Amino acid sequence: MKNKQNGFVLWIVLAILGVAVVVAGLFVLNSAQTNKKDVVIDTSSQSSSDVEKTQQQNITQTEPFILKSDFFKEDPTAQKIASGESAGVDMITFPLRSTRSYVSTGSFAYRVVSALRMLGYQEGLNSETYVGQEFLGDFKRVNNLPVTTMIDMATLQKIDSQLVERESEDLKLAKKFPLYPYFMTAPKNEPTKEHAAAIFQIAFSALPTSLVEWSEANFKAYLQHQGSNQFSGLGTSNYKVCLMMLYPEVLDNCTLTTKGVYSFWGSDLTIVGTQIHEYAHFLDGNLYSKEFGTSRGAVDTTGFYAISFDTSNTSYLKISSWNPYPLRRPDNIKNEFVSGYAQGWAVSGKDEDKYIRSAVEDFAESMAMYVVEGKVFRELAKSYPIISQKYDWLKQGVFSGGEYDTGEIRGIAFMKAHPSSNDVSNGAFNILHFSAHLPDFAWDYKLQSF
Repeated sequence: MKNKQNGFVLWIVLAILGVAVVVAGLFVLNSAQTNKKDVVIDTSSQSSSDVEKTQQQNITQTEPFILKSDFFKEDPTAQKIASGESAGVDMITFPLRSTRSYVSTGSFAYRVVSALRMLGYQEGLNSETYVGQEFLGDFKRVNNLPVTTMIDMATLQKIDSQLVERESEDLKLAKKFPLYPYFMTAPKNEPTKEHAAAIFQIAFSALPTSLVEWSEANFKAYLQHQGSNQFSGLGTSNYKVCLMMLYPEVLDNCTLTTKGVYSFWGSDLTIVGTQIHEYAHFLDGNLYSKEFGTSRGAVDTTGFYAISFDTSNTSYLKISSWNPYPLRRPDNIKNEFVSGYAQGWAVSGKDEDKYIRSAVEDFAESMAMYVVEGKVFRELAKSYPIISQKYDWLKQGVFSGGEYDTGEIRGIAFMKAHPSSNDVSNGAFNILHFSAHLPDFAWDYKLQSF
């Protein structure tokens, strides 16, 4: 009897163990099937010319959605990701580094890079990181998404929703800019024509009305003098405006190269700063005479030049359109200029000429910094008397007392802690890097004044 009881107990134990094994097996099988949906195929061994490399698997991060932005809603790859037909595209399919020679712009990954540019994202300090991955990583961190190189459904949905707002604002801004009808149609996968025109509108509408004759004639004259490579059809009514800094495929006279990119000219913030820099040259009365119906030569910059340069010394021959002058305080050069480029062009490469330079870049760089990095300019002025003098001159002589709530003061400490040959020239930082190189920085397309 006792043996029968023991046998019965043993049978019960074995039955329980069997059920446990079956349940465990089902759990493992179910987990494997669930995980299988999230697997990302390793494409590192495939040809880099296969730029799409979409993963044909289901996606579990979010529900399928309808694309709303004009930039994405007609794109077949975006439609597959939004519907869940594709798990996404790996940003590694756009493998551009600053040191890489050439990468195609024909991929969906590059279209995403362009979308992120239109949302204010840009390159940082790490030249070894793929540019597209850097853009995407910044976007995901700012939007609290898991930081991977995948453009998955959740990521695309977030980009698409933010892009709808950007497109609406771009269109309103573009329509206000007099040259908008003449802007070239954007190459495939590039930021839109409206975005390009909006960048111009943002830059020039931030300046005092006394400096900007708001007319087609004024901006056409500006491009003819300071942006001829962004212009075709010079002297005709059927002309075209092209933003080379935005479209890497565009060459002089708005001609297109093969569809590829060697490097980026810079972020949209950089483009705005560059346009203001070039417009400052257009305003410079020491470079251009006044012209009726335009703002050409509207600012007498002699007093500004004289802050760092001995303008009374005219013994040096004029070079091109600028006069070279000796620096007043060569030993203080690192403490007088807002950037290395502001220090100007030397008369020659000879050692005895290294302190005989142009003053035109000092004015242009300082004016650009006044607008796009106002808070940084004022903070630097607290420590450097000559920089303070230049800020005050611009405030009274150009901006009629107006100032700008722009730039990132924290960028001063960041740039000093992360110097590199790309950011420091003769001791001075590039004016825009105080903001642009901050980790996870995205520009809001505003140049607030007060």
